[in-house]
Amino acid sequence: QPSHIAILENLEIGATVAADLDPANPVPPADKPYNFTDGNQPPVTVVGADIILPLVKTPVINVIPYADFGYIVNKGTGEATGIRGDIVSILPYRFELRILQPKFTPVYFDSYYESVRATKYDSLDDLTNNYLGWAFTSGLHLLNNALFFDFLIEDDWGDTTLPALTLTLGATKDVLQLFDIKASWTRQNIATWNDIFKYESEYSQLGLNINYYASANMIIALEYKRTFQLDENGVIQSLTTTSVSTKVTF
Repeated sequence: QPSHIAILENLEIGATVAADLDPANPVPPADKPYNFTDGNQPPVTVVGADIILPLVKTPVINVIPYADFGYIVNKGTGEATGIRGDIVSILPYRFELRILQPKFTPVYFDSYYESVRATKYDSLDDLTNNYLGWAFTSGLHLLNNALFFDFLIEDDWGDTTLPALTLTLGATKDVLQLFDIKASWTRQNIATWNDIFKYESEYSQLGLNINYYASANMIIALEYKRTFQLDENGVIQSLTTTSVSTKVTF
């Protein structure tokens, strides 16, 4: 049997759909508690497709080329291709090339989404140029990914944007039993090395997510977020939000 046929047997193709049914996020009326639209802003829908083809799978290294396609409905499209995998099962890596058309952002529902959800869809109209960029991710995963540290660096190939860095540290309930926890820090618009260590900046965001597994199907989730902005005098002010919600799993 030809070797190229054996390789294609590992080919995987997938598709995803994500939507925010009510970007304006109003409080539903008492007589229609499950009506999550207010009629003023249409739902936001993002669809995607991906293809992966594992090439190398050994105890020492895994090498998986992949390609992704995304479309924000009635806005723009974007593509990404790269290689991901891990080394000795504890050092993950991913290098990605991104090709984005106008009115498209690669991670629409990101960690900033809750604070900009009402305006983000319309703000895509400001993205009028094609974008060619890259992203690199690595870190350290222990105990079958139960303990993890990740970092993400992303930028474009020109001078359209400045680099952004995201650090993530966490543990799953495989270690903490009734909890999982994830802390993150994002720093955008990094112009110099000193910016990386500049904690209080309008381009910084801290996040903490804790899930308490009250039962096999019930989760109580705590989300803490801290951002910064300049006041009218140019002084940095911090903004902190905390929310508690419940989730049901099946």
